[in-house]
Amino acid sequence: MTDSSPLKYLEDYYLSPDGKMIFTESYHLKRGYCCGSGCLHCPYDGIEVQEGRSSSTESRVQCPFCHESFSIPVFKEEGAEQSFIYDCEICCSPIRIQVTFTAEEQPEISTDRS
Repeated sequence: MTDSSPLKYLEDYYLSPDGKMIFTESYHLKRGYCCGSGCLHCPYDGIEVQEGRSSSTESRVQCPFCHESFSIPVFKEEGAEQSFIYDCEICCSPIRIQVTFTAEEQPEISTDRS
């Protein structure tokens, strides 16, 4: 899911009793891959759908919700400028990630709340 369409309540996510955002199966299917975070409604059964891609770079990001850091794969073939939503691997909150590849093909990454 590379567009920046706003998430739709109950179609893309719902809130748990303790206020955490839980993504629906529909959201995961629109996104098109498993992030490997063990999401409750992941239809991919933990299969890393992204695995067949080449030229990925592992990049560290910090979640703007829980402020924990973790690594994500970034794929150069997705374009020099990218914007996508990625679930935090710690708190499962949706993070808007923006990637720009430098002339040296190194990713520069910024994050904000989705």
